Amino acid sequence: MLSTEPIMSFHSAALMNGTIAPSHVASAARALSDEVSTLAWAIIDGVASDADRERLADLLASERSLRKRYVRAVQMNTDLRDFMMESPQLGAA
Repeated sequence: MLSTEPIMSFHSAALMNGTIAPSHVASAARALSDEVSTLAWAIIDGVASDADRERLADLLASERSLRKRYVRAVQMNTDLRDFMMESPQLGAA
């Protein structure tokens, strides 16, 4: 499996030596965070492919902040499911 860690290290090095603007690093980090959310919801919804699962595993292995994003998505799913179970009029829809 491929890891995104070298990509993040490249961005960090480029930021430190001034060859890349901080906004580009933030944009790349945001894009990875959004990708984790998309992949997490695909898994939760049961529509993720094996390639999606592998990509998510690689992303989660590469960065703590991405693991936190994944946990937030799973927790949100749990909270929503619990809410629906507690609200019969919503759960029946």
